[in-house]
Amino acid sequence: MLLYKFTKFYELLFKFPPVLIWREKAINSLEKELKNLNIKPSNILDVGCGTGILISLLRKLYPQSEILGIDISAPMLNLAIKRYGKLAKFKNLDFFYFKERQDLIIVFHSFTYFPLVPVIEKIKSLLNPGGSCVIVTNGRAPFSIIHQFIVSKLLRTKLNIYSPKDFQSLFPHTKWDLHSRIISQFEGSFILSVSNKI
Repeated sequence: MLLYKFTKFYELLFKFPPVLIWREKAINSLEKELKNLNIKPSNILDVGCGTGILISLLRKLYPQSEILGIDISAPMLNLAIKRYGKLAKFKNLDFFYFKERQDLIIVFHSFTYFPLVPVIEKIKSLLNPGGSCVIVTNGRAPFSIIHQFIVSKLLRTKLNIYSPKDFQSLFPHTKWDLHSRIISQFEGSFILSVSNKI
């Protein structure tokens, strides 16, 4: 997306309401979900890490873990490295080319850029036994529909909108523990966690 080349302007957008409140609420929900999972991952992958907004939280929750943030936007990663290079590693990489198995995968508001089935199969192939994936994204609601329209028409970037139900058939209960909860009805945002049963 063109906007991702202007990282300082992108970050400035999140300094003011309502997007400031939206981001803080989503991050707080993610922190609560990770604490509820009660896991001790040896490695963590932050997919579409952007400017690294989750790195401090992940380092606080998992001080001994190896953290890697990946993103296809080099300008966003450069800012992430400048800010959080001592706390984590970063790589300019498309998620579909990533090959290392993980204990924890986080997809925080970047899921809309992926086609549903291929990215879920990729996540499943990367999770270690007992590993978990936490996804924070937007479902179909007024806010997300407007956002989808603006991004697709003005920025010429396709966004996909999924509901929690879209994930259910892709994670059979015999092998996966799947939980979801709504963060905001207006935004349609929700958090979904899935764990690979041992």
